[in-house]
Formats: sequence, structure tokens, C-alpha cells
Amino acid sequence: MKYFILALLFVACQGKGDKSPAPEKETIAPVAKALPGEMGKKPAGTPTKIVKPSPKAVAADFVSADTMAQIYSGVTKGLDPKKFPILKHHAWKEYSIRTKAAWKKYMKKREGTLRKWSSEHLKGPQKEGKTIFYPFSGADIVYPELFFPWSNDVVMMGLEPAGSLMDLRRASEEDVIAYTRQIENTVEHIIHLTFFRTRTMRKQMFHKNVQNIDGTLPTLLFFLKHLGNTIEKVERVQLAADGTVTSLGEDSALRLPAKINRVPKKGYGKNARHTKPMKIVKVMDPSPSQDPVKNTRKVRKKGKRIKKHKVVIKEAPVYEVIGNRISYVRPDGSKGRVTYFSVNLSDYDYRERAGFTRMVALNAFLKKLSVGTTYLKSASYLMHKSFFSAIRGIVLKSSAYLLQDDSGIPLKYFLDEWDNHFFGRYTQPIKLFKLSYQAGLYAIYNAKKAPPKLPFGIGYSIYSSRSNLHLARKMSDDEVKKNAKKIADLKEFIEKAKADAKAAMKGPPLDPVAPAGPATMGAPLTAGTPMKPAAAPTKAPAAKKLPK
Repeated sequence: MKYFILALLFVACQGKGDKSPAPEKETIAPVAKALPGEMGKKPAGTPTKIVKPSPKAVAADFVSADTMAQIYSGVTKGLDPKKFPILKHHAWKEYSIRTKAAWKKYMKKREGTLRKWSSEHLKGPQKEGKTIFYPFSGADIVYPELFFPWSNDVVMMGLEPAGSLMDLRRASEEDVIAYTRQIENTVEHIIHLTFFRTRTMRKQMFHKNVQNIDGTLPTLLFFLKHLGNTIEKVERVQLAADGTVTSLGEDSALRLPAKINRVPKKGYGKNARHTKPMKIVKVMDPSPSQDPVKNTRKVRKKGKRIKKHKVVIKEAPVYEVIGNRISYVRPDGSKGRVTYFSVNLSDYDYRERAGFTRMVALNAFLKKLSVGTTYLKSASYLMHKSFFSAIRGIVLKSSAYLLQDDSGIPLKYFLDEWDNHFFGRYTQPIKLFKLSYQAGLYAIYNAKKAPPKLPFGIGYSIYSSRSNLHLARKMSDDEVKKNAKKIADLKEFIEKAKADAKAAMKGPPLDPVAPAGPATMGAPLTAGTPMKPAAAPTKAPAAKKLPK
């Protein structure tokens, strides 16, 4: 009982002690403006926490594809700054001025010359067909538009993702400014070098900025707008199993804005590839003709090393073939369309991306495609290699014409049924691709009657004095018979050039001439056992007379 009374007395004393006067409420002084020379310093009396107002979206309502392309490219014509206040933003204005000036300088050197050359030398392709196939293209729509202004359909393919567009209804001005900065970084290489650097594109489209510039779509729109086109429609497309192109809708190419340099939730670096638009599906290998994979393991058993062979059916990732399609109207009123698919064109899987031979839908699509001209530029000499034989075979079989620099398909595949015309100069590939030197091509370009010069630079050798183009036309069976003597003379000339180069270098043998016969769908064009190509000659051989 006494303990209970003591507890009550203790509580009463505590309550009495708490009746001290309440402290005065803390007042926050008004925010003082920073004085001149004090930018960056925190003014005295600044509250510890400032609530930043939510940014207002650039567009309140749906905007057309052309309007989005204008804002992202810096080319605005007829847009109302009252409706789109970002047009008054100093950073966007500077971006617009810079890109317009760079584009004007770039086109001043090329546009007139390229269009004139095209009108003189590409009359045959114009008559043959208006579909252009451009594998290993990246986002380069500029040269197809300059070389083939009469085309109505350009089909482009590359390893770079197809990409998407930031939705202006969900993007703030800050988002758009950051986005245009990334676009500018992406396009500067082709403006200065005439080709995209694969390593740079990989870093920009597969790496930490994947959520900003996540593919080729913004770059394609940038070029199309600077070429003066009006964008009618942008849509995501997909290939069905039978090769039919189906639209997934116009809004499917739009996405939410992302913070600059934010690490993707689904991974960093190479793992960031598996975000949209590529969708990975785990299925059994769809190719019944492919043999089961033998997996050989060395196992140590009782102190002895033995081999065990285990037959395994690989469960390989197969990608849906997804891309973007842009429909546009040129300044002269003609209509154009470009379709870009992000695919691996190698015969085999590459970085968990299904190989070309596995992609049934893509093979069916290309089999149906009526190609007038195939265009190849800065193609990294990939079709010189045996593991790009399937795409090489399709190009040779389906193309009526082919326009390429020396980085495309080797000369040896054009000696039997093609009418060949050469332009420019050829000495040797750049250092990175020095093993792709072709002695036969060197002999043709350095003969006594050399091919006509090119008035512009193109490809990896950006100077006109080092650039070359090869225009090939597939001949009919009757033409092949009629020109049998010419074909035999050209083969003999090239074989002699290879032998001379080999003797001068005392190096490894060159590739033999490919056997005659058209390529079959998906089948490699082989030339027997592949041999290591010789490097370029250190001393130029004497010029020889090219057979007529």
C-alpha cells in the first residue's frame, strides 16, 4: 500500500514540473535574394527544405508526329510558341541554331554533287524498282535519300535498337532539353565522318543513356526533318511468321521520359539491351535442320582425365522482329517510307541475340521483298566473312542492282553474272580493316584505263581521292552467254593480279574466286576452304591494261 502512495506522489510532482511557460514558436525569416557575386551560395535564412513545383508537360494534348519531329530536330516551321513555350527556351534555341548551322555546312559540300552524280549514273536502278534494301545501315537515311530520291520504300537493318520517342504529353522542358542534347551527340559523327561509329552507337544506345536515346528512331526523324520532309506517321511494326508486316499502332512508339543517366532497372550495360522494343522469348530452336549441339566436357575420374560426350538441344533466345516505320512527304510532293528493323544479321547468335538463320519471320520477309537496289556503305567488311554468308546470299539473289563501297560484298562474287561499273579510287582499307584488302580490286582501280573519279568522299575513306563506289547490275542468262569472253578475260586479269600481289609480298595466299551459280535462300556462298587474305602491298605494282 505504501508503495502505491509513493508512486502517486511521484507522478503528481512530475506533472507540476511540466507547467513551465511554453517556448515561443520559431519564426522563419523570409528568403533573401542572392547578392551579385554570390551565385551558388545559400542565402541566409533559407528554409532547410524547399518543395520544387512539378514541371509542366511540354504538350497538353496529342501532337502530330511531324510536330514531335520538329521539336526534337530543332527545325520548326509554323509552330506557335504560345502553344509550345519550349520554343522560347534559350537552351532549345541554341540547339536549333547549332544543328541548323552544322547541317547547312554538311549539305553544302554534298547535296548538289551527290544528287547530280545520282541523276547521271543511277538511271538503271530508278527504272528497275523503287524499293531500296540497306543492311548494316544504322540510322543513316541521309545517303539513301540523296542517292535514291525517287524511292518509295527504304528497308534498313542494323544491330542498333529500333528505339522509341519521348511522349511530349509526359515530358517537361528539362526532359526535352536533355533529350535533344543526346540526339545532337548521336548525329554528329555522320555529319562529320559520313558514317556512324559502331562503338559510339553501341555506347549511346546500349549503355547508360539507353532510357533517353534508346535506338535509331529519334536520329532518323532528325535527318528526315533536316532534309525538308513532312512526317505523316510513325508506328511500331512487327513481322509475322510468314513475313507480313503488321502495325502495332502509332502510340506504341511513344514512351515516358527518363532521368538523364539513370541506371536502367533491368540492368546496366549489355543487360540494358533487354528493354523495349526488343522482346525476348525462350523457345526451342525453331530450325529443324540444325543438328543437336555436342557439348564436350573433360571429367577427372580416379586420377584419370577422360572425355564425355553429351548431346544437348540448346534452348536459344529468339527475338520477335520489331521495328519502326516512318511515312513522310518530300519537298517535291513525292511520298517516301522507311522501315528499320533491329536484327542480328550474322549466321550465328551474337550477345544472346538470335542469328539470322534462326529468324524465320525475317527470312520470309526478305524472300518476299522485291528489291530494286541494295545499298551498302561502311558495312565493316562483314560480308567478307564466312559467318555472314546467309545475308550475303540473299542480297546477291534478290537484288537487281547493287551500289556499294569496298566494305560491302567482295569482288569475287560479281565475276560471273554481273555487269560491273567502278568509280573513284581504291588503295587499301583503313588500318582497322587492313586484312580485307582485295588485290583484284586494286588492279581494276589502278589499271592504265582507271575508273572515273568520284566528286565526293564516302565511306570510311571520307576524302574523294580515296573513296570508291561499285555499281553492279545482274545480267540475264542470255547476257551472260553473250558476254562469256568478257567474263573469262576479267577473271583471268584478276587472278593474274592476285598472283602478282602474292609474289611481290611473299605473303599468305589470297581467297580463290567463288564458283559460279546463284545464291540460294539462306545458303552460304562458299569458295572452298577459306584462306587468310593478304595485306595491302607496300609498293604499288605497275599499272596493267584492263580487259575490255
